[in-house]
Amino acid sequence: MPEKRAAQELAIMPVSKKSRGEMVVVGNRSRAIMEAAPARTSNMEAPIMLLSGHKAEIYTAKFHPSGNWLASAGMERLVYLWNVYGECENVSIMTGHSGPIIQLCFTDDGDTIYTASTDKTVGVFDTMTGQRIKRFKGHEGMVNTVAVARDERPLIVSGGDDCHVRVWDRRQRLPVHSLNNEYQVTAVTFTHDAKQVRTRI
Repeated sequence: MPEKRAAQELAIMPVSKKSRGEMVVVGNRSRAIMEAAPARTSNMEAPIMLLSGHKAEIYTAKFHPSGNWLASAGMERLVYLWNVYGECENVSIMTGHSGPIIQLCFTDDGDTIYTASTDKTVGVFDTMTGQRIKRFKGHEGMVNTVAVARDERPLIVSGGDDCHVRVWDRRQRLPVHSLNNEYQVTAVTFTHDAKQVRTRI
């Protein structure tokens, strides 16, 4: 005579949708309790918001350090600044490049945006006014990446298809250091103390 099978520890049953934060019992024996979903802390109108305005491909986007704005750029050669809360409207459009923008980044205080472009330049934009403050020329190919020092020093590093990493001082016109690489540079960053540069090829 065949033996009777033991009851399964967990039974599969359809569960009705639970409201956020409601507790759900999981497992018949362990009676473990877990939360249905974490409580929502965002002030956005919805979990997913659509930002409409770009007319071509977007290559890069970064949040402002305060979290109140988002900057995006790409094929159009423009930097769009968006309000993150409310209707997520576009608050500024910045011009100043003759080629697509591959990457952008904010300074730690959020006052400045740096851009890397296929026009072989690094752009410097004022976040509040939307004006281009400066443009660094020195790369012989498209600039793929840009990063800023995390301390108070006005240092910028960029890398490009010319296999060069260039370190810039915002107060000077020409690069303060130029490092050769064997291959094209696709990503750069400073170490936390800005004494070293790290690259990816």
